[in-house]
Formats: sequence, structure tokens, C-alpha cells
Amino acid sequence: MWAKLRTYATVLLGLELAAACGQTNTTESGETHFLLKCVKDGDCGDGLACLAGVCSRSCELSADCANLSETATCVDQVDGHGAMVCDVACTTLADCSHLGPTHHCQNDFCRARPAPTAEAAKAACDGGCEGAECATPGVCSLAAACDKVACDSSVIDAKACYRPICEGDGDCPESARCTPVQISHRAACREVAAACECSDGLGLVTERFCSPAALVGPRGTWTSFELTAPYQFIGTAMHTFHPDGSVERVVLSPMMSSGTAQMSAEDLAALQLIIDGDQLRAMLADPAPCPIGFDGDVHMRLVLDTTTLEKDVGYCPGLQERFGALLQLAQDY
Repeated sequence: MWAKLRTYATVLLGLELAAACGQTNTTESGETHFLLKCVKDGDCGDGLACLAGVCSRSCELSADCANLSETATCVDQVDGHGAMVCDVACTTLADCSHLGPTHHCQNDFCRARPAPTAEAAKAACDGGCEGAECATPGVCSLAAACDKVACDSSVIDAKACYRPICEGDGDCPESARCTPVQISHRAACREVAAACECSDGLGLVTERFCSPAALVGPRGTWTSFELTAPYQFIGTAMHTFHPDGSVERVVLSPMMSSGTAQMSAEDLAALQLIIDGDQLRAMLADPAPCPIGFDGDVHMRLVLDTTTLEKDVGYCPGLQERFGALLQLAQDY
């Protein structure tokens, strides 16, 4: 299934795709672009658009999908928000074979990657990882490995190697930050039907990697973090957290009084992981504004010894999923 999208994104994508029409674009080998994984519309060719990472187009009836595939139907793949798209359901690999040699059955729908370039066809971690660990140890191609572990990310480089381990920013280049991230190591990876399948390790461990600052936000030691948000049964409150675990609470509502508190060692460690991790600073440093919400918003202000990051983030995509623990910490204090 495709990743969950918010309603506003669904509406915008539906409008963008409404005008898409025509025959399915194909590769030189004759393989269709339909249901190929993609990053942008240009990956899909004429008549298709990149919708939630897959080449497809909007529809109202299954008949609108007939020229894409004889088995294509019009389905709601975006959490019931009414964005109907063309897709092909499957239960076995054979159900997808007519679409092309790289199409396979994934989570009950046919999916495929574009034919890999000569570079992508190389083995994952080709040439070694220079002291770091391969993220997909085994025999996967670079293309399949990167589809599994998201190469060029905060944790993994373009070769599918883990980025260098560090203890502090001083161990990393100036363009990188020593970033704590919770990961689960993989083992015994092999390629099956163009997909890299691995045995995942048990549980998560926290390790620090030299991650590109362009991906994870700026270096610097935090000196305070302010979070203003509406809370059920409390009203709007501003919490100011400090590295020593002290918390100042200013409540903009008669439902609860202002005051101070001291975080537990466990909660302080959780807060430290969020602030120094690979998502919060990146979100605050992103100049793109978040969508305007319909009710109370959330504002964050992170003061570092190098810079200050501040943003209204209440309707940034994935806020609750990524920072629900942070919002809960504030409500607890």
C-alpha cells in the first residue's frame, strides 16, 4: 500500500492528475511505465504522473484505466479520501508478469522499479564501506538495496553503506553532524523478484552517524527548546525545555496553572534523542511553510549555540507520527 497522505495533499494530487490522459508511455524495451516506482512526474512519461511514489493516473471508472492494462481497475489507494487511481491488484507474481519483467506483487498490488542503470546494477556496497558496515550484507544489487534501505539518506550513503560512526560533531566533516538514530541492523540479504529481502535484526539500537547537515539540519548544541501547542483538557501552553531537564510551563488558559517542573532522566534522554536526531532540526530548517490548519497550530523554537530554528509546524506532514512522543512529553509536564 502507498504511504498515507493527508487530505490536502490528496486533493492537490487529484487536481494535478485530472488532466492526464492518453496511452501508457513505455521504455525502449516496450515495458510500460505504469506502476513503476518514481520520484517525480518526469520519471513516468506522458499520460502518467508520480502519485505517492508510483506512476499512475486518476480515474472515475475502471474503464478509464483500460488502455493501461486489461487488468487495471479504478481504486481508492489513499486512505479513503476519494482520490481514485488506476492500479492492478495481485496475489501472485504471475498476476503482474504481463506488465513487464520487473513487475512483481507487493502488498496485493503490482509494483516495479525502472530498469537499473549500469551503476545501479552494481552490487550493494561495491568496493567496501571504508570501515563502516554494509546496510544490506549479502548479494543484492545496488538498485534493489537502495529500494530497501533508502540510500543517500541520513544514515546510509549512495553505495548502501552505513555512514561513518561518530561520538560528536568533531569526528565528522564540517558539512556533517553527528546524529543519533535508532536503527535495526539487517543480515543475510538476497535479491528476489527485483526486491532485496533481508533478515532484520531484533529490536532497535541507537547509533550515531556523520550525517550530511543538508539532510538532518545544522550542527550545534541546544540551549533551549520551546513548544507551543493546544492540549486536550489544558488549553494552549508553551513549554520551555532546558538541557538540565528543567521545564518552564506558561499556560494560556485558565484550565491549568503555569509553573516549573523537572524531567525524569528517562524523559530527558528521550527529548535529547529527538532534538539531536535526524528529523526535528531538518523540519525546522526547511524554509517551506507548513499548510495552514483549521484549528490550534503548533510552534517550535530550537535555540542552538550556532543558530536558532523556529517554525509553525502544526500541519507539517507526519508531525504527529514523527513527534507524537515530543507532544506527549510536553503534556506530561
